[in-house]
Parts: sequence; structure tokens; C-alpha cells
Amino acid sequence: RSPRAAAAAAEMRRLKQNAQEHQKKMDQLFQKIKSQRSGLYARQLVKEATAKVVIAEDSLMKCSEAEMPFLKGIEVLPKEESVPALRACDLAIKASLAAEGAAVAFLRSKIPEVKRLAIEQSASTDMEQLLKRTATCREKIDSFKQETEQRRSSSCLADVMVHMQKAVSASAELKKWASIC
Repeated sequence: RSPRAAAAAAEMRRLKQNAQEHQKKMDQLFQKIKSQRSGLYARQLVKEATAKVVIAEDSLMKCSEAEMPFLKGIEVLPKEESVPALRACDLAIKASLAAEGAAVAFLRSKIPEVKRLAIEQSASTDMEQLLKRTATCREKIDSFKQETEQRRSSSCLADVMVHMQKAVSASAELKKWASIC
């Protein structure tokens, strides 16, 4: 071998070693960027899920507002007040169920992804906590729905009682007139 060829071969080995070292550093850098990107994406999913859960929880306020006419202390509202109030309760229940359902669907679809992506456990834990908040929200909606049905039954019963009293009164009036004739 010539000295030039030996020098060129040594230079090639040095360049190859440098290239391998740089490639190793770049691979480490790409891995670090990938994990940071995954963490950021997981945080973004937590943020989106939180917004959906907050919307579901805020919808419970609509239920409370719709319930206000029934909280006046009056045993049973008159029909002209109870019908629109019950309709408002039904609409609030429907909106709350839709918001809660959207939050749960989002969480259930994204929790496995966050578990797979997140380097840190906090994003996954946050998503699980949000799912628990939706369960609490659902319990409150179900309770409100049950109370609304009880109010509807009471309102119907009161309406029946009013009609029964009118019928008894009319019957007594008929008996009075029948005894005169």
C-alpha cells in the first residue's frame, strides 16, 4: 500500500467515526424531540378533554336554573307555571346528557392514546380524573331527571285532583237541581 492510500483510508475511518458520532447525537436529539412532542400532544388532549368536561359541568347550571320555579316553596305549581318549567327541565336534561356524553366519548377514545403517548404519568392520571368528573356529572343529571319526573307526576296528580273536585262539585250541583225538579 502506498502512504497516500493509507492516509486516505485513515481519513475515511476518521470521517466515518465522526459521521457515526453525529448520527448518534442526531438520533438522541430526535428521540428527545419526539418525547417532547408526545408530551405536548398529550397535554393538548388533556386540555381539550378538560374543556369538554367543564361544558358538561356548566350544563348542570342550566338544570339548576330550569329547576328554580319548583324551589319557591310551593308544594305543587299551577299548571300554567309547571308545564313551561317542566319543558325547560327536559331541555336542560337533554343538553346536559349531550354534553356529558360528548365528554365521555372523547375521554374514552383518547385515554388509551394518552397512555401510549405520555412519558409522564400525569396526563394519563388527569384524563382518568376527568372521567371521574363526568361520572359525577352523570349522577347529578340522573338525580335531576328523577326529580323532574317526580315533579311531573305531582303536577299531573294535582291536575287530576282539580278536575275531580270540579266533577264532584258539578255532581253535587246536579243532585241539587234534580231534587228541585
